[in-house]
Formats: sequence, C-alpha cells, structure tokens
Amino acid sequence: MNKFHKLAKYHPNTKEQYFEGWYLKFYNDNILFIIIFGIFRSFKDKFSFIMFINKEHAFYYKYLYNEFQYTNNKFDIAIGPNMFTESNCCLDLNPSNVIIPSHEEVTNFTSILEKDMKKRNLNVSKIIMHNHRPKIKALINYHPNVLRHGTFSSIMGPFNIFSNIIRCNHEILSTNTSAYISYLEITEQNLIVKQIKELSTNIYMEKD
Repeated sequence: MNKFHKLAKYHPNTKEQYFEGWYLKFYNDNILFIIIFGIFRSFKDKFSFIMFINKEHAFYYKYLYNEFQYTNNKFDIAIGPNMFTESNCCLDLNPSNVIIPSHEEVTNFTSILEKDMKKRNLNVSKIIMHNHRPKIKALINYHPNVLRHGTFSSIMGPFNIFSNIIRCNHEILSTNTSAYISYLEITEQNLIVKQIKELSTNIYMEKD
C-alpha cells in the first residue's frame, strides 16, 4: 500500500459517535469549487453526505449510511452513484438528495468556509442560504502528490502516536497538484446554469 492510500483510505470505526470526511478544493485564477464528502454516525442519526461548494452556492446532498461503500486497502470510496479514487472523482448528484440546511448548519459551515471564501470577498452566508436543488455531474482527474512531514507520516506530527485515543486526526493528503476537469455540469429544472469542459486546475486534498 503506497503512502497516499495509507493516509487517504477510509478507516472503519466501531464507535457509536463517529465522523470521517474528505475535503477536495479545485482552483485556479478563474474558478474555485470545493467537494466535501464523508460518513457520520451519532446516537440519533447516521448517514453519508456530499457537499459541492462554488462561488455562488453550497449544495448539501444526503445519502443513506449504507450507501457509503469502500475498499479496504486503498482510497476507493462510493457514495451512491458518486465515486472517489486516487486518480479521479465522478459526481452524479441528484436533486432528490439535496438537503436545505438549517440555521445551525449554516452557522457551522460558515466557519469552515470563511478562510477560503472571505479572502475572495464572497458572502459566505449568502452562498449557503438558498433553495436551489440542482443536478451536478462531473468527471475530474488528478494525481495527488503526498506531502512529507519530516520524520512523521502525518500532519499531526508527534501527536500521531495518540491517534487511537484523541478525538480528531487530521491529514493533508496533497497540495499544489494538477487536476483536469473533463466536464462539470450543473443543471436546474432542465436548464444548464454552469458548464466547464476540458479545463486544467489545481487540487488541494485533506481529511479528518
């Protein structure tokens, strides 16, 4: 198993309350969009999810817990019809899975997005608060370049030795790596509202 798969792959957990998620940011001088996906379990609920965020809106797609599928020995994850691997991601997000966020969720997601959005003079709350339910299809290829963290295999540094007992483990998987968008199409009520084809960009990847 190479270093990227070791850090990026899903690590099954039997705790009653558990979260594991991945963050992919695609960017160049002209575009910015973010894909966040993961799995969540608590005493009250359990589900998998995908978020798609661009300069205009953030869209939250919710899936059943058992729609999250993975391969044991590598980074290879499916959430419903959506696929994420070491070399590409394929999106097929349907309007029926869109969840309009509550005020509490808007507050939580705003704090996550402020760093990327505020420096671009974008209104984070406006991006999240809307009633749109789009269909998003995309195929994006990339080749992550795993960072080296000195003598440690994790961004957690010396705290990595406590990874089995601390609440959160954080990994930077790749930075300043090239990506290629074969296509990205956002449609709403059968109208194309955004379309990108054959465009080179950069990708930043991390996970928690």
